[in-house]
Parts: sequence; structure tokens; C-alpha cells
Amino acid sequence: MHIAEGFLPPLHAALWTALAAPFVAAGVRRANR
Repeated sequence: MHIAEGFLPPLHAALWTALAAPFVAAGVRRANR
């Protein structure tokens, strides 16, 4: 799912990143184990 640059409002993009980051970090940690 790719969204064109500039489509999301900055606040929405920041909120989405903040929500997704912990799950991405957990996945990377699990993959590196």
C-alpha cells in the first residue's frame, strides 16, 4: 500500500509512523534473533 508523497497531512503521517514504529521494531528484533 503506497500513498503518493504529500497526500497525507503531516500530523496524520506522524501519528501513523508513531503507531507503526513499535511493531516494525518488534518485527526487526524477532527477525534478528
